Amino acid sequence: MVKHARHATLVTVRVFADGAGLCLRVQDDGQAPTSPAPGRTSGHGLRSMHQRAEELGGTLHAAAEAEGFALVVCLPLP
Repeated sequence: MVKHARHATLVTVRVFADGAGLCLRVQDDGQAPTSPAPGRTSGHGLRSMHQRAEELGGTLHAAAEAEGFALVVCLPLP
């Protein structure tokens, strides 16, 4: 988050059960990413995280919120 959360001063991490799975939510109070880091023309971070979550049978949701940016990944329990 430090690398990508522009102007963030607070990061909250929450782990919780959701149905038959376990979820991790990471939220910051910074600006949502709008373009790749300086010197880069594209990135694969979120795309790669989506792919890995799906390969494990889970989901990943990432979005700008009223106050920052949040990422939630939910994975099924074995």
